[in-house]
Amino acid sequence: KVLFLIAEKNIGQKYYHFWWWGKSEYKGETIDISAAETALKEAFVKNGFTVVDTGRPEEISVNDAYRVADLNSLEAKEIGKTVNAEVVVYGKAVAKEGPASGSGAVVPYLADITAQAVRVDDGVVLAAAGGHGVSRNVSEVSGGTEAIARASEELAGRLIDQITARWTTGVNLVTITLNGVRDYKRLIEFRNALKGRVRGVSAIYQRKYLDNEAVFEVETTAAAQDMADDIARIADYFKVVKTTPDTIYVTADSDR
Repeated sequence: KVLFLIAEKNIGQKYYHFWWWGKSEYKGETIDISAAETALKEAFVKNGFTVVDTGRPEEISVNDAYRVADLNSLEAKEIGKTVNAEVVVYGKAVAKEGPASGSGAVVPYLADITAQAVRVDDGVVLAAAGGHGVSRNVSEVSGGTEAIARASEELAGRLIDQITARWTTGVNLVTITLNGVRDYKRLIEFRNALKGRVRGVSAIYQRKYLDNEAVFEVETTAAAQDMADDIARIADYFKVVKTTPDTIYVTADSDR
């Protein structure tokens, strides 16, 4: 289930427009239907993805702090949670008039779009790409819209290829958060146990150890629930407190 958050600026518009603003106007400019999101949704649906309907943005609860065009991965992920999305694709698209190629009425228009696909569960980046589109039209609005749509079609193909490549390898990336680790030796014990006693683990990346909390990203062929079952058997002082399809949360009893 994919949510698209693409801020778009067509020719003649001073500002980027985006549906999660939640209103029909932004700084006095009417928010039009996004050519980028329309093209992206169409491509993803054709490839078997389910997409979130954003046709009634006023019905989607968005924190006021996130009503901005320049979203970061954390903000995009939080918006995704409000609609139970599994993946959020966020980025920006812009169109401009190209260099004149003669005295005729038909003018070239150019568009560029960049975006990242982020897993909502843990913020892991699944894909990142850009797209470029060109059109020729007598209307600057129509020309810009066509160029954005073509750039978005190119972007969609690249994102879909990257996302499906990750899914078809059979290797999952599971984030494990370990809390309550006051003794670094206990962290080493846990990491070694992941390597030797938890099924399917092929690689472990320690991303953080701060304030008694450690975060690992683990490449595995096993499901997170199966890994959690194995972690629960490592020792009594490692307790699994929460699991999702892509994350495991563990606490360590440092007094034992």
